This record gives sequence, C-alpha cells and structure tokens, in this order.
Amino acid sequence: MKMSKQEKKELKLKEKEAARQTQIENIINYNRVVAIELANRAKEKKPNPDAFICLQNVNKIYDNLVQAVFDFSLDVHKNEFIVLVGPSGCGKSTTLRMIAGLEEITAGNLFIDGKYANVLPPKNRDISMVFQSYALYPHMSVYNNMAFAMQIRPYDIPLVDANNAPVMGVDKNKLAELNAKLAEINKQIANVESYKYDGSTVSDVLSPLYQQKESLEKEIFTLNNNPTQLTELRKYNKEEIDEYVQEAAKILQIQDYLDRKPRELSGGQRQRVALGRAIVKKAKLFLMDEPLSNLDAKLRVSMRSEIKRIHKSIGATTIYVTHDQTEAMTMADRIVIMNKGYIQQIGAPQDIYNKPANVFVATFIGSPAMNVYDVTVEKGLIKFADDFSLKIDSKDEELIKAAIEKKIREITEFELGGLESERQKQILVNRETLILDMKNHKAKGKQIGLPDPLDNIVLTDDEEKICKDLFNKKLEELLAKKVKYQEMLANKSYQVKFGIRPENVFVSGASLEKDVKPSEEKDFKVTISELLGNEYYLHGDLGGKDFVLKASSSVTVKEGESAKIIFDKSKMHIFDAIDDKLIY
Repeated sequence: MKMSKQEKKELKLKEKEAARQTQIENIINYNRVVAIELANRAKEKKPNPDAFICLQNVNKIYDNLVQAVFDFSLDVHKNEFIVLVGPSGCGKSTTLRMIAGLEEITAGNLFIDGKYANVLPPKNRDISMVFQSYALYPHMSVYNNMAFAMQIRPYDIPLVDANNAPVMGVDKNKLAELNAKLAEINKQIANVESYKYDGSTVSDVLSPLYQQKESLEKEIFTLNNNPTQLTELRKYNKEEIDEYVQEAAKILQIQDYLDRKPRELSGGQRQRVALGRAIVKKAKLFLMDEPLSNLDAKLRVSMRSEIKRIHKSIGATTIYVTHDQTEAMTMADRIVIMNKGYIQQIGAPQDIYNKPANVFVATFIGSPAMNVYDVTVEKGLIKFADDFSLKIDSKDEELIKAAIEKKIREITEFELGGLESERQKQILVNRETLILDMKNHKAKGKQIGLPDPLDNIVLTDDEEKICKDLFNKKLEELLAKKVKYQEMLANKSYQVKFGIRPENVFVSGASLEKDVKPSEEKDFKVTISELLGNEYYLHGDLGGKDFVLKASSSVTVKEGESAKIIFDKSKMHIFDAIDDKLIY
C-alpha cells in the first residue's frame, strides 16, 4: 500500500527521534563507562598471579559512541593457545587489537606478564602479530622479509661482559619514568589539598592518591636496591640476525625457500614466512588475526596442525582469532565465544560442545549444528509443533520450574533496586568529574566552611529524568518476560527450547554406548540422505523444521523411507525460550 505524504513525513520524524534517542543513550553509556575507568585508575591494579595475559572488564567505545566490546574478562596462562571465535562484527578482532596496543582501551585493565599494559606503546609489549593478508614485502626475499624488523629497529638486548656474564645495575630510564610519575602524583595531591571543607581535606580523593604515591616510592626503593641485568638499546648484528632467521626457518621447514621472493611461493609457504617473521622476534605473546582465511580448504587443514606444532615447539603463548568454529575446536586449549561484543562462553572445546551456555553457542559450535526446536513441556512430555512428543523425567521438569522461578525473583529484584542502581551510575559520573577537576586544579577556589562536595552529590531534575527513563525502558522489557514466566508456572506448561546434537540420535538397531540413556522409539521419515564416506547425515521433518541425525554408513535407510529413531536423553538440552540461556 502506497504511503501518503503525511505518513512519510511522520515516519521520517519517528526515525529521526529514534536516532536522537539512540545517540543520547550512547552518550550516557560512554560517560558511565569512562566514569568507571576514572574510578578504577585510583585503585591499586592487581592481575591474577596465575595469568600471563589478564584482561579485566575491558570495554571499547569508538569515537562515534558505538560500543564494540563489553566487559571482556579473560585470564590467559603461559604457553596456552586461546582462540577467540564468533561471527563478523562480534568484537574478536577489536579485542586482539586492544591487546596489541593498536586500539585504545576505553575502560578496564590489561596486564601482560604481570605488567599493567593499558598505556604501553605496541613496540614495548613484546608481542608478534600475524595477519590475514600475510603482509610480506614483494620485492624482498624470504630471508629479508623475516629479518627486516631486526635490521631496522633497535631492541633492548641484555648486556653481558667479556666473560659472557650478565652486567648488573640500576635501570636509569625506568627510574626516571617512575620519578616522573611520582612528581605528577605529588602535584595532584597538592591540588586536592588546597580545597578545604569544614577544616578537612577531601579524604576520598586523597586516599587513593596516597596509596599510589606509597606504591611508587616502594617501587623506586626496590629498583635502587635490587640491581637487575641491564639492557642496551641497539640493533642486532648480522650474525645474530642470521642465527635467529635460520633457527625459525628450520622450525617452519622453509630453509630451501630463503632466497625466493613471495610471488614464487604457495599460499601455505607465504603463511609460514609470515609466521617466521613473528618467531624471529622471540616475543612473549603471539597474536594471530584469521591467518588461514585466505587459504583453500585443504591447505587450511594442514596449516592448522602446523600452527599448533609451531606453538608447542617454541613454547609460545598464543591468542588466535577466527570465525571458523572448526579451527577453534581443533586448535584451542580454550575457546572464547563472542557475539555482539559480549563473551558468550569460555571453556575447553569439549566442555563447550557438550554443555553450551545458550542457544547461540549450541548452534554456532558443531557441524551439523545442534537441532533446536520451540517446544512445550507439560505433564511429563516434551511436545513439538506437529504432535511429536518425547517423555521427560519429573526431576527434569522440576529443574525447568526452578529455573523459571529464579528468573522471576531476579526481575523482582530489579523492580525494587533498578532505579537506585541507575542513579548510582549517574552519581559516579558526577563524582568522577568533580574529582578530575580537583586533581587538575580546575575547581573553584577554597571553600572553607562548606561541606565536602563528594558527600553531597545530587542529581539535577534532568539527570533524575534520564535515570527514570532508562529504568522504565528496561523494566518494561523485563515485566513482559515476567508475565510470560508467571503464566507458565500458573498453567504448569513451560514454553522452552529443546536441543540435541545429530550424533545423539540413533536409528533403531544401532549399537549404543553404555552411557546412552535411550528414549522411546519414534517414527522418522528420511527426506534427504547425505553420504560422507563413513557416515550418513539423515534429514527429515520434525516440528515443522529440518531435523538432522548422524548414522553409520552401514544403515540402509533410503530417501523417502521411514525408520525408528532413539534419542539419548542424557544429551538433551533445554534452553529458556525467552533469553535463550541453558536450563540443563
């Protein structure tokens, strides 16, 4: 139906207002994230002592106020191979670039080998990075591509004497850096102390500053009284460069290609050269951003095992980004699954595969994907859309009921405390703005006799309205969910999502493992049969959707024929149909 001019005008106004509201919410969110970061800077920063790389509540907001990463927290242990996986735009590459120092962290902490790294320039992070595009110099030989960084850039090289013994002493550059930080802290303390309220200083501001001062003084004392091996900033000589390049070439098995140009190499060989360029740096951390995506399928398979072998042979710590769940499952010690900027689940490949945290993880990991259906659980049955049903144990039905009751309690808690939570977030923004002004000596003169302003932060009417609007928007969504949950409890009929992987459904007569908990037999008509050599993928209709199961190649069911199938009840998954989270 054609829209009138008036209707078009009204639609444009609505779109414009929606865009304006989104922009306002983005500004509010940015201010709150920055306020949290400012408050965080005043606190003592401690990494997990067991972690080699530690990310604590890391957020990234771009200049256009779009947030790409939300509260990302991860501990990476030494020599671990971590894979960040997710669809395009999920924030995985942005996270990798923040670790590398190529993107600024908006809020949160990053530690590399126990050292606070938020403000460290990329060249000082001791990392090597491998890119999707290889990034090789076409006019240089393989040898020079690998050696180039060492030829042009000076490195901090440990000093030794004539007897090859370490040269010990105090690092004067580090000492000067710490003294400069101490001078800045002393300046901020002096600025804050110039503001007196009822005869007392603003202790909440001074306390963390004094803690930072004490920490710096201890670090300076330790540095002065504990000599370490000194380093010399210089370029590697030809002999050292040749030693490192030859060693890396041997690991990568590319000694015969060192005199060739990149154009004379295959895709896999070029990727090995890119890896070699990273290896010669002998960095603490390897970052790989979809390094295999430009290779054909067969070469990707061989390079997966090659990268894993290299990782183990050089004792590296690796963070690897990919959108390919097969790469994640075959290469990772642990997988971090991301979607829309949020971590969905962290765990070992087998744990994630067997117990996905939500529907997204369940359908993203695994090939073919998990079969997921909207179902109703009532009176001991899992009912699908087409009168197909499975029996469910009473204890499992009780688990669903308990999970729904818990979600109702969580919504009720938000009803009671959600508005105050929004107010506290805005108060934190105002508080950190005032503290920043005090530290920079921008607050108005001494205010003797007046109460401490940090104890008397109040919100303006506009700020109160913003808090109420944000609370009401969230509350409206949650109350709609609460009504649905309450209806389920009242009717003892639970609308959930049922999931099971193709290999956990069997054609009747197939040999079953001892730990399989078989369901009753069900009729299943095969519509498509896909032979993959040692197994079939059998497709059929279930609940109005395509259902897939794996069967041995010895199974003789043909397209158009019916078979009896059995579900492994111990491998069935039930998800909340409203928020998609795993119930059991």
